[in-house]
Amino acid sequence: MYFERLVVLAKKHSRQKIYRDFITLFDKTGTAIDNMVLEWIKIISKPYGEDRIEIRKWFTVMYAAMVAEENKAHAKLGKRIKRLGVYQVLILQKSVLHVVNYSRGRKWYELDEVMKWYGF
Repeated sequence: MYFERLVVLAKKHSRQKIYRDFITLFDKTGTAIDNMVLEWIKIISKPYGEDRIEIRKWFTVMYAAMVAEENKAHAKLGKRIKRLGVYQVLILQKSVLHVVNYSRGRKWYELDEVMKWYGF
């Protein structure tokens, strides 16, 4: 769902802006929910004007999802899997359907190579 909304919001606020803000969030994400990061999400959402509440909601959802990925047992890719999806949908402009199905059936090391190719 958040991929679909990011595509819509990117038409108004630019793919690059949302992706840059997402990368800052990605960089702040660790293995536990941090109240300072939640406050940062609130601040970074303000420039989105009338869409600030929705941006805040989706950044918070993505933050929680990345924290969960970082804590998933035996996960080799961690939060990077979320970055791949956001990169594909915003920067590469792949369809949401393509993005949500991209990693299915692929080995972690194949996805790791793709991510390295993209620079993360």
